[in-house]
Amino acid sequence: MKNYSSNKKLFLGLLICEIILSYMKNELNEIVKDLPSKPEIMGSRNLQISAVLVPFIRINDEYQLLFEKRADHIRQGSEISFPGGGFEAEYDTNFQDTAIRETCEELGIEPENIRVYKPFETVVVPHGKIIYSFKGEIDSAVLDSMKPNHEVQYAFTVPLKCFLENEPEIYQARSQIFSFKIDSYGNEKILFPAEELGIPNKYQKAWGKRLYPIYVYRVQNEVIWGITGQIIFELMQKLRKAI
Repeated sequence: MKNYSSNKKLFLGLLICEIILSYMKNELNEIVKDLPSKPEIMGSRNLQISAVLVPFIRINDEYQLLFEKRADHIRQGSEISFPGGGFEAEYDTNFQDTAIRETCEELGIEPENIRVYKPFETVVVPHGKIIYSFKGEIDSAVLDSMKPNHEVQYAFTVPLKCFLENEPEIYQARSQIFSFKIDSYGNEKILFPAEELGIPNKYQKAWGKRLYPIYVYRVQNEVIWGITGQIIFELMQKLRKAI
């Protein structure tokens, strides 16, 4: 009787385990099918994430784009950009919040002065940045009362037709990945031990020779290029198709 009871308990235990494993397997199958529930950019957690507003402003019945000339003392000083900046989880629930917050801070305007239309292109920069862009409109009534902060030398507008009617100059730059870095004393420090790992020789120094385009617009004695130039180029491509 004792053996029978023990065997029965063992059988019930194994049955329960089998049921649990079967349930977990089915659950895992569903999770795998649904993963990810929302596609994202892989590796984005390791990159610098920013968001910008592509601000349209209507002046005298003509649409223009608004730009900033960055202050000399900040990162990428004296360059032309759209308003925007880095995502801050403390203040932003999403990237659109980032674009609006940064625009308001930099231009000295209020959120109610901005109407966001919809997300535009996401730019993945070869040297480790992701920039989410949003199309929107700034109320022209605040143009004269804008008070740019210390990060901005000045703001200015360019008629949309200037970009529609003129193609940019297109140059190229090359992006490479290095398995080492040189410190301030000129010493080489290995970051990725390819030789030690037995990985092919070509990965032991630098690899990748991909060229990527740089779009340059010369307007109003300013040179607009880089990420801003790339966004303008893509925007013009889509506008021409839609017109």
